[in-house]
Order: sequence, then structure tokens, then C-alpha cells
Amino acid sequence: MGNFTVFATAITALRANTTALSVVSNNIANINTPGYSRQTVSLTANQTQTFGGEQIGRGVNVTDISRSYSNFAELRVRTAMQSQGEQNAIYKNIRQVESVFNELDSGGIGKSMTDFFWRF
Repeated sequence: MGNFTVFATAITALRANTTALSVVSNNIANINTPGYSRQTVSLTANQTQTFGGEQIGRGVNVTDISRSYSNFAELRVRTAMQSQGEQNAIYKNIRQVESVFNELDSGGIGKSMTDFFWRF
């Protein structure tokens, strides 16, 4: 096994850990960002090499960067957003009906009916 094999193994470790460090720094930078979810790095050892009857490692690679989140929390947020949309639509319609039956000022249906019947 030559020195270049050792350096190649070290380079794979440096590259993988540089990526992992970038992900960690991104997590720290976005800790207070609404909606951001933590990312994690998955590392996998490269296939070993047999040399003189011994297994010798050949470094590591990043196999995946995944986002950590709660399925339950995401479902709750989606359900709440759907409910909010429905409630906003109902509120909009009620406001339109309320403007017709508004008795707090002089433009409601009561005044219109009183004016109508006092004509006769």
C-alpha cells in the first residue's frame, strides 16, 4: 500500500467532513428561521481493500443529506391551514350578510322596512 492510497483515504475523510461541517453550519445559521428543519448527513464507509491478508479501509463518502421533520407536526400545520382557509371564507360571507342586516347604524334592514311601511 503506497502513500498515495493513504492520502486518498484522508482526502475522502476531509471531503465528507467538510460537507458535514457545512450542513451543521447551515443548521446553526437557520436555527431561528421559521419553517426551517434540521438537516443531517449520512456517511458510508467505502469498500475495503485487502492487503497482505488484512482489510484496509479506503475512506468515507457522504451518501445522503436528509431533512429532519415530524410527520405529525406537518400534518397538524396543513390541517390548521386548511381550517383557517375555510374559516376565512365563512367570515367573508358573514361580513357580507352582516352589512345587509346591520342595525348598529342607520343603513340596516330594520330602517329600510320601517321606511317602507311608514309610506303607506
